[in-house]
Amino acid sequence: MRPDTERLVRYMRPERSLPFLGGAGEDRLAAVFGLEPAAYRRCADDLSRRARDEALQMLADPGFADQVGRLPFEKGETVLAVGESDTADRLSWLEMLRHLLDERHGAGAVTVVNAAVSGQTTTEALGRWTGVLRQTGPVDRVVCKLGTNDTRSVGGTTLVGAHETLRNLGLLRTLAPVADARWVWMTPHPVDERRIAAHPSFGHTGSAWRNDDIAAVAEGIRRRPEPVVDLAGAFRPGDDPLLLGPDGLHPTPAGQRAVLAALVRALADGPMGDTAG
Repeated sequence: MRPDTERLVRYMRPERSLPFLGGAGEDRLAAVFGLEPAAYRRCADDLSRRARDEALQMLADPGFADQVGRLPFEKGETVLAVGESDTADRLSWLEMLRHLLDERHGAGAVTVVNAAVSGQTTTEALGRWTGVLRQTGPVDRVVCKLGTNDTRSVGGTTLVGAHETLRNLGLLRTLAPVADARWVWMTPHPVDERRIAAHPSFGHTGSAWRNDDIAAVAEGIRRRPEPVVDLAGAFRPGDDPLLLGPDGLHPTPAGQRAVLAALVRALADGPMGDTAG
């Protein structure tokens, strides 16, 4: 399989962003990528195995395993995640978390719903939100990692201003029927501006991201009353360039592990998630 096709399968979930593909089977989804169903399934299964391997490697650390043992998730719960490409990624922190919970509680004992859509802004996420909630059904916990695409700039202007981003995030929270302690925010992670500027994927569209814009969104999220996982300290590509891929925007598996470790640490050690919804 061509690397660019594998990358598309890894990051793109067309059934989430295209209403006419909602509930589509593997045959139709495979056709979107120009693949036979068997090839599509092999690629998806391989990515799932890789995510599981990453999770198991993290569990080999006794300290991390202890934190996983103290996570607040219980059997029978449904955890809904809303995000962008770094969450939609089949090698994402969320998919690794899914495998951690399977190891702890048994396969599928905790339902993890990945509603992330690559490339979406908070405005687009808000437009989809009621449908996502209806399709998911009763939700016990929500994890939200949005805002990076809002800070994408074209010609020096961000797609969504910081004030509007924070308004959208507040509306997402208001519409979700869960208690404050069961809603968890994750701030957008810092990026490598130089790599972004040099990468052809962004050069032809004139797209750029600035850490100052990302930091402004993160600061607004920190002021929310619900629990917040602040990635500014846990995800530092300036100190560890291997956290981000060649495009300077998307986390590598090492970067995804750093995001997951920050979330697990916060959930295990902080006052999160014990209030019933």
